Amino acid sequence: MTRRNNYVYIDGEFLEALLHDLSAYLRHQTQFLWMVEIDSKNKNEKGDIILPKNHFDKILATAEKGTDMITSSRRMLATPDKEYAFEEFSLESIINEVTGLTEIMRAYNKEITFIKEYKPNCNAYSDKTRLYRVLLNILNNSRTALETTKDKTIKITTTSDDKFSYVSIQNNGPYITVKPISKVFKKYTTSAGKGHGIGLYSSRRYLYETGGSITVENLKEEQGVVFTIKLPNSENVYNKIKRSK
Repeated sequence: MTRRNNYVYIDGEFLEALLHDLSAYLRHQTQFLWMVEIDSKNKNEKGDIILPKNHFDKILATAEKGTDMITSSRRMLATPDKEYAFEEFSLESIINEVTGLTEIMRAYNKEITFIKEYKPNCNAYSDKTRLYRVLLNILNNSRTALETTKDKTIKITTTSDDKFSYVSIQNNGPYITVKPISKVFKKYTTSAGKGHGIGLYSSRRYLYETGGSITVENLKEEQGVVFTIKLPNSENVYNKIKRSK
């Protein structure tokens, strides 16, 4: 980013990714609140909306994530050489944060069944806020893909080896018809009529720049699609990857 007189010059790809991620986050948050509001069973005689405390806590927690996204983006604009804030964290904890509102939504509309299979002590070394954005994007894409599926299921699995941790997000929606399938990660390519082709492109960019990767494949033995994210599990592994690039 550079400043000249009263103008600010911002990298176009950065701004596209930021606007996409924020709109995905707001869409995720707003949809849940709308569903709660129209559910008359959760209102008293005065018209007040009654929420279980754990639901309200998750609303506040996801609202804080929006602040984290903006803070992360401001940091990148101010100090491009320190774009990412690396830390080691539990994959289970961040997945539960991302899926929290969607699981509450299921309590109201009974639409999506979540299956989670976590490997114990499965950690990643990455930028947590950026990974949250990647996971949220894939989750939103999966929900869109399931719109015409009767028994909607999203399965999230974590595994690891001595250097990397892996997150697989599988849905039982229709196959991706883009050929080759890896083309979905190209800018402005979308397999969904509602998409803009920015989310998966920026997700792959984030992961590559933080020592990770992402792949996608259509399942062969059953209907569905699976995205697999690969992440370094320690600072030492990340540094070795960085030196090799």
